[in-house]
Amino acid sequence: MKKNLKHTEFVEKLLIEFLYADEEGVKFSSEQKKILKKFKKGLPSKRKRKIMTATFFDLRQEVSGEMVVTMQKLVYKLGLLEYAVKKLKSKKWYLVLGS
Repeated sequence: MKKNLKHTEFVEKLLIEFLYADEEGVKFSSEQKKILKKFKKGLPSKRKRKIMTATFFDLRQEVSGEMVVTMQKLVYKLGLLEYAVKKLKSKKWYLVLGS
């Protein structure tokens, strides 16, 4: 549990930094690219990916406007959407809906 809380705080911090590093007219700023690399390190871990997805979902409900668009770009770039679709296509899809 302590590891989950620590990682959740880490993801929240990175996500907020990512959102505020957004530059007008640029796909991803240099700072965002650095943060993107840090996010990608956690993707292979199912636990970290689950924490990342939950944190993104929670923060998505608290932001609006351009920040939502920036978060969507991040989700696509990280491939989190593909992970979600993969889970839904699994034989145990009913477990995905219950969690």
